[in-house]
Amino acid sequence: METLKQYLNHFYERNQDHLQRWYPGISLHRLQSELAQYFIFDLQQAFIPGADPRLAHFFAGLEKGIPLEYMAEEAFFYNFSLRVDRRVLIPRKETELLVEGALASLHQLARQGETSLQVVDLGTGSGAIALALAINYQETVPLTITAVDLSAQALTLARQNASRLRYALSPHCTLRWHCGDCLEWDFSQAQKFNLIVSNPPYIRESEKETIHPQVLRYEPPLALFLKDEEYEEWYRRFFTQIQTHLTDCGEAWIEGSENHLAGLAVLAGKLGLQTKLKRDYTDRERFLIMKVPGPFR
Repeated sequence: METLKQYLNHFYERNQDHLQRWYPGISLHRLQSELAQYFIFDLQQAFIPGADPRLAHFFAGLEKGIPLEYMAEEAFFYNFSLRVDRRVLIPRKETELLVEGALASLHQLARQGETSLQVVDLGTGSGAIALALAINYQETVPLTITAVDLSAQALTLARQNASRLRYALSPHCTLRWHCGDCLEWDFSQAQKFNLIVSNPPYIRESEKETIHPQVLRYEPPLALFLKDEEYEEWYRRFFTQIQTHLTDCGEAWIEGSENHLAGLAVLAGKLGLQTKLKRDYTDRERFLIMKVPGPFR
């Protein structure tokens, strides 16, 4: 009788073309690690087809191209793991650069003598960015992070992630959760934030054919796409809200598409914001940093 490891090896060999289509760059070692780490299986155990529903779920999921993170209901981001499912996007590696920039901004603001700091995470999804900031905040200045999402289902999952990670959060950080629209903030005009972070929808619907089929089939479209005819107006309203609620010394870090960030920087500039573009690990323009006029730190 073959072991689970042997069956997985044979499955990989038989389905390699299919697996590479749905999981680009996937290796046999990655599949072995997923089974051992997230599904807690001993790869040397005997494999009996149909005996374990979890194994049946895993191999059926691979045949359907379901993201590994959704099958495991867990994803690693920055320096922690969080629960994910089809209610939220799977956090990407490049978004960790946004977290690093945001933490550096908070460090500078704390050193400038602020007595408290206010952050808002717009479109929080799983809570990945907000939780990464709350876990890795090293300052003693009190920090409040307000995490906002239009999807009540996504916000429920983000709250669950915060509860799971509550002992890892900085003692100087308070998390708040708010269900609402990024374009129609319920905050008063007087509410100001030292830091605004967001990974908003930034793909035009006409660009769907350029998106990997796994993303199109399984990840929530609300978090990914904007209608072409509404794209510029959506961002004009979004940037206007940022301008209204950003403190004089604050910064906004927004993730976006390399196809559109330069144009969005021009739009933000017309609205009176100072802008700077930052590249990701693949040297693509990925982040738009904005502030009220004045030198960047």
